[in-house]
Amino acid sequence: MSESKRIKDIERTNEWSVLRIMSDFVKGFDELQDLGPAVTFFWKCTVSC
Repeated sequence: MSESKRIKDIERTNEWSVLRIMSDFVKGFDELQDLGPAVTFFWKCTVSC
């Protein structure tokens, strides 16, 4: 396989990967819109918990 063909295949794969990630974000926000008011706690343990 030529180098330019490999590069084009990689670029095409990256483009589809970006679209898949974007669709996952859209699906996630669609699910969250029905959730209503909520609170999220983030906790980071820097010492032995």
